[in-house]
Amino acid sequence: EITPAAIEAIAAADRHGLLEATNELIAGDDESAPWWPQIAAAKAAITLVSMREHADVAQAKIDEGFAQCAEAEKDGQEDSTAKAALKAAFEACNTADELISQYQFHLTAIDATRTLLTTLGNHAQKDYIASDLATMDKAIDAAAAKASTGADVSTEVETVMTRYHATVLLADGYARYLDLRSQPEVEDRLTELEEHAHRYAIKPSIDTMRAKLQKAADEIGANNPEAAIKLLEEARALGTSAFVTAEMMANTPPSEDDLKKILAHPGGADELDAIIDKLPEEAQRAVLKVAFKARYGCDIDNFNTASLTVPLPDGSQKGPNIKAFYQAMEDLPLADTLDNDAMQDFAIMDIKVGTSFYDNKKKRVVMDEGNAATSNTRHLGSPTEVEVTDDDCKLANDDPMDYFNWNTLHEVGHAVDDRDNYMVKNGKNDSHGGWVFYGANLKPIAEKIKSKYDYDLNYIVTYMAGNANPAIPEKPEAKACSDEEWEALRISVREHVDMAREGRKPWASMGAATKLAIDGIVYQESYARKWHGYKLAARSQGVTGYQFRAPGEWFSELYA
Repeated sequence: EITPAAIEAIAAADRHGLLEATNELIAGDDESAPWWPQIAAAKAAITLVSMREHADVAQAKIDEGFAQCAEAEKDGQEDSTAKAALKAAFEACNTADELISQYQFHLTAIDATRTLLTTLGNHAQKDYIASDLATMDKAIDAAAAKASTGADVSTEVETVMTRYHATVLLADGYARYLDLRSQPEVEDRLTELEEHAHRYAIKPSIDTMRAKLQKAADEIGANNPEAAIKLLEEARALGTSAFVTAEMMANTPPSEDDLKKILAHPGGADELDAIIDKLPEEAQRAVLKVAFKARYGCDIDNFNTASLTVPLPDGSQKGPNIKAFYQAMEDLPLADTLDNDAMQDFAIMDIKVGTSFYDNKKKRVVMDEGNAATSNTRHLGSPTEVEVTDDDCKLANDDPMDYFNWNTLHEVGHAVDDRDNYMVKNGKNDSHGGWVFYGANLKPIAEKIKSKYDYDLNYIVTYMAGNANPAIPEKPEAKACSDEEWEALRISVREHVDMAREGRKPWASMGAATKLAIDGIVYQESYARKWHGYKLAARSQGVTGYQFRAPGEWFSELYA
């Protein structure tokens, strides 16, 4: 539309430029300027304009131009009167040229509009927009008729084009509506749900879905395809959710595709969680595992051997523990579960073989918690374990914490710590326990114990290393104590080291931690032959004693 109009505009501007130059010559203040030779030029210009295509739309102005030329040629009149007539002739010529150019522009726009309307008239959904097409055809015909009188019809043409674009959206929207409504997850799904054996469990969803489909039809009838499509999308999502619910009620594992559809739309995770929460105790493992993997992004299997090599077949076994693990993790951020590459596998022990743990090499959480229904209570903030004096770290309430849920969150916490290397980066800071890892390097700790008891360093190192009966050192000559006192020091050293060993769980007792502290640092064997030191003062901000076993446990207990 723009190109031919621009070409015509340039041509018109060029013509008007010549005419206006002559016009300025005869209309200027210079009385000596010869104006009468321009009468012939005016006649020639008017004649040229009258020969343009569609000149009939400006015939009145053309006639006016020739008439003014005749006035300028009359004898016996003042020069000023003749010059005024000649100027009027040129102005009529300019106006005629503008009217013809304007009409040509309108014709181009009207023809282009009619072409678009003809194309739209072949739309697959032309019947849906028939009244709009008729209205636009009538309007563009009226604009063409008005333009032939020399009138400006830009507004009329733009009005038709605005309606055209809206009608295109209307037709395309209706086509999308029909396509969506014909999808198997919409009307066919509603029929499927109405005939499902477990339709009693999803009746509210069926009723709502049916109402949305009817409302969508009403919106289409009111020419609101976008509103109708939105309702169909809602009905489809509701149908998928209801179908998954019914299938799981029937102990039929849902398809991964259906679960992905649920999780893909806003609030999808909460929606799937609500489905799982409503499942009865009879829900089978195979059903729950599909949902668990979709929701948390990791494989989940049952085992009965510590080797964790061959998973147990699900068969028709119930999965209350799987449901409990699922529910324990519902409130965790997706970044910690679904999007966490450090948690790729979730193993459940069917028989008690040890304790729950996280395998950072295999990126696997291993849960050995027994029956969720009989889980004990996890006590937090116990004064026998931690001495919380920091007001910001005191418990908000005394609500009991289920140990099964607590430990689930604890092991996920290990995966989060592993993903971010959090304690590797922060564990040494006083705000995070002030941890120091010694491993099997016992001498630095032995020197601290020696500073407390003033006993033989080699004996302390040897005893810490696992030799239950190191050679008893002779009392140094410079040592100002009796043999009995020297022996008492040896016994005190052994008691101190024994209290710090892993088997005594020194982290579990506030009293033990206090006794083990040397210069405010607690030194202990966190795991076999792996020794740590941490700030005793950190226990004033603790939640459990186990938090102070090792840096990873410090993070995971706080995470839980």
